[in-house]
Amino acid sequence: MLKKLIVAFALMSLPGLAVAADLPVRSQMPLKAPPLQQQAFSWTGFYIGGNVGGAFDNSDRVDVTGLAGPGSLDLRSKSDGVTAGGQFGYNYEFSLGNLSGIVIGVEADAAYTDLSGSLPIAAGPGATVNLNSRLDYLGTIRGRLGYAFDRLLVYGTGGFAYGTVEHSADLNGANFANLKTTETGFTYGGGFEYALPVDVWLHMSSTSAVTVGAEYLRYELDDNSLNFAVGATAASIKLKDVGNLARARINYKF
Repeated sequence: MLKKLIVAFALMSLPGLAVAADLPVRSQMPLKAPPLQQQAFSWTGFYIGGNVGGAFDNSDRVDVTGLAGPGSLDLRSKSDGVTAGGQFGYNYEFSLGNLSGIVIGVEADAAYTDLSGSLPIAAGPGATVNLNSRLDYLGTIRGRLGYAFDRLLVYGTGGFAYGTVEHSADLNGANFANLKTTETGFTYGGGFEYALPVDVWLHMSSTSAVTVGAEYLRYELDDNSLNFAVGATAASIKLKDVGNLARARINYKF
């Protein structure tokens, strides 16, 4: 018994041992959470919006027969104006990782324009025929294919176009020929869009977004002819309606 007491006393006398016995057990430090990865913006979804911009052409081709002798004239008619309208569509994004993706979609739009111009055509000594042309509206149904890097989308587009065009002719100020028709054709172009951050203006959920951007479209509609007579001479003006739109866009993506 005495031997056990001596051993116990000796152990308690070792430097630092008694102090260590009284220390509380160190609790395990919590592991640091890994940093959150940035969530890529998704362009998938429906959208609706509006657009406004300018309309201009590249000097539409005008073929004239019967006004300047037996031959024909190949003239160019310039016109310009403004455009405003709306669009809606749907996009689907195939993610490529690293916040990027391929975006495909379809869009329909319709826009008012006042694209108009006038072309004077000599019809003989002292006689001038003025050709007046106007595009009242233009609509398109287009496919879109683009590349997205997070909130920035760059795309090309193309498809079907239609519009109402008006042409008239007057001789020395007196109108004598009119043509108003709805024409069809095709359009192509491209543009870009940027989605504003989700913590600003009108964002109702994490998947919605307001997007802003710009777009260029070139359209080519069907040819048509304005036929008339100047005195006893039959004349014809063949028209090719070609033009361009450059416009700013704003959309709300659902």
